[in-house]
Amino acid sequence: MKDFKGTKGGWYAQISGYGDYIEVRTENGIAKSNNKCLINWAFKPDDSQSEYYKEQKANAKLISAAPDLLEALNELYEMVAIEKEVPLPITTHEKCQLAIKKALG
Repeated sequence: MKDFKGTKGGWYAQISGYGDYIEVRTENGIAKSNNKCLINWAFKPDDSQSEYYKEQKANAKLISAAPDLLEALNELYEMVAIEKEVPLPITTHEKCQLAIKKALG
């Protein structure tokens, strides 16, 4: 399996207390490229109750979990494909393979 080429380390979703931004940042608070966050959504403070804001907040949480999800999926895939420790249905095995390929290119 290929290695992840993106920003290393843990990621987290940072939600503004004022409702004016949502960011995905690296664990230490800065990304490697010029101290910028990974993703940023800006909002007017009165938008914080809108469906779009709530949707982007959920997206940020999922994106921030991506490195952990990819690592767990890789480990599961290796247990199934290589070590044959966990039997999975063929369709689930193929979904794992496709998801990893999508993430790593």
